[in-house]
Amino acid sequence: MINRKQETLASKGFIDKLNIKTESEQKLIKNLSGGNQQKAIIAKWLQLQSKIILMCEPTAGIDVAAKSDVNTLIQQIASEGKGILYTSSYITELMHVSDRIVVVYRGRIFKVFSRAEYDHNKIYLAMNGIDEQAGAHYEH
Repeated sequence: MINRKQETLASKGFIDKLNIKTESEQKLIKNLSGGNQQKAIIAKWLQLQSKIILMCEPTAGIDVAAKSDVNTLIQQIASEGKGILYTSSYITELMHVSDRIVVVYRGRIFKVFSRAEYDHNKIYLAMNGIDEQAGAHYEH
């Protein structure tokens, strides 16, 4: 059975923790702004207490301030010991939130970059199947 009181308390807690802008915890997610929708969806994932969270383009289509909030939240979640698999086509964003970037090209791991190896151009080339060190373009 659903405990409405517990559900309301949990909702209010996530609204505060994630700085979700809403008039009420009863407001439907679809009626929130894009950034607040993203944060509300992340709140749903957090309630599951998962050890690993998959996020596919979590900041697509939201404004700069909301992107910053979401990325700060993602870093906070990771600092709590949760694993996050974060996919994005925005290299700068990946470099900002990731400890490691794994480039998949044509369905295979093409190149892995540690934080110390981050270089926007090299990551971009790898995303296009070009390994600068090997001087080759791969057509798997």
